[in-house]
Amino acid sequence: MKLWNRFAPRRADPTLVRWEKGLCLLFFTTSFAQIWIRWNQECGYDAVLHLSMLTQLRWLSPIIGLHASFYAYHPPLGFLLARSIFLLGVPRTGSVQLLSLVASLLAFLCLRESLRHMQILSTSTGVTFLYAVAAIPMQRFLQRCVNLDVLILAVASMSLLLSLRLFKPRNPASRLKRWTSFSLIFVLLCGMMIKYSGVVSLSIPILTVLFISEKNTRRGALRHAFIIAIVAGALAFPYYFLRYFVPTHTFFPQNVTWLIGGWERGARHWRAVHPFLFLLNLFFGTPLWTHAIVSHSLTETRLWDTFRNFWVLGFSGHFFRVLSRPPYVFTMTFLMAIGGFAFIRNVNEETHEWRRFAWLLCTISAVFLVALFAFVFRYPYSGWGPMKGIYIAPALWGMGVLFCEFLLLLRRRLHLPSHSLFVFLAILIALQTVLLLP
Repeated sequence: MKLWNRFAPRRADPTLVRWEKGLCLLFFTTSFAQIWIRWNQECGYDAVLHLSMLTQLRWLSPIIGLHASFYAYHPPLGFLLARSIFLLGVPRTGSVQLLSLVASLLAFLCLRESLRHMQILSTSTGVTFLYAVAAIPMQRFLQRCVNLDVLILAVASMSLLLSLRLFKPRNPASRLKRWTSFSLIFVLLCGMMIKYSGVVSLSIPILTVLFISEKNTRRGALRHAFIIAIVAGALAFPYYFLRYFVPTHTFFPQNVTWLIGGWERGARHWRAVHPFLFLLNLFFGTPLWTHAIVSHSLTETRLWDTFRNFWVLGFSGHFFRVLSRPPYVFTMTFLMAIGGFAFIRNVNEETHEWRRFAWLLCTISAVFLVALFAFVFRYPYSGWGPMKGIYIAPALWGMGVLFCEFLLLLRRRLHLPSHSLFVFLAILIALQTVLLLP
């Protein structure tokens, strides 16, 4: 009970506290339930190839040849963490599922604690946002399937929480600042040892200072944030330099260059010759250039595919096929656009603290999206599916802000009570687990 109260909202309406605790319990219950329902069932992109890494890597020999396996080019930490569970006698698929579940719940708790630290969790807006993020279907995919990206989400969430505690402390004279700084450096370093996208998390402390810290302390805090990012990057640099740059002359090599290098070079040539059509395909999904490269390329529609992932990946079978169709995705696009308009215009008249925090989350999401654009520009072959939404898992926060703002606007226009949104979100969270039942 003491542990439960430790994470409870502070100075909130008792009814709101009960609703938040109920939604939190529902989220945890359904999270464990979906693992139980789909225990040891392979799902996710290239799951078999991912699982093979658990038997190829060792803690004492964590590095193998870049070409030795499909996923050998990834940094090793994510695979080694799963291997530790595997060595306890858990099946390979189950070990990755357990790691994904733990990482997802850790990311959720860190986001929840960040809201509490900002004194937003004690508001209906904070509760709506937290469980709007929890209700986005891709959250469930990350939770139960074989992937590294949920670990990056956990790293980003921990980095956000530590950055808030460091640069917006409740007690400015706290002696824990030094340990918080060391912890933040360690978390950022772990992110870079899991996947390349962990490098993007280096921006989180800097952005936190820009959006959250007080003006009179911003200059010193910004210097501190840059030092943390530089130190974390410097610690990872020897690995990236010796492992990647020395043999490949790039810090972020991709297996696409040696597995289907001819098609990739053709895509780059096509991009250089037809830059306008490349951008058109990137934003509007025209399949013209895809067919120009190779006739049997996948026709993923780039940014459309990225957005679609957020809203359909949590489903499976018939529901996945139905919801992947344009009407549903166009509808969600329209609703998110309304939410964005409401947020920018402050139609819902939210508090200053919420708006600062929401702008921070949206900016972090935008930074990850820009990094994805840079990745696709560097490796433009669309048949490789380079714009998966899971690659920018922390963008769940920005999507959650838009979803939250839309729900708040709907409640405001229809004059609904606050708990109506909580009931709706509870149904969404529970429904995604029920639909997994055979």
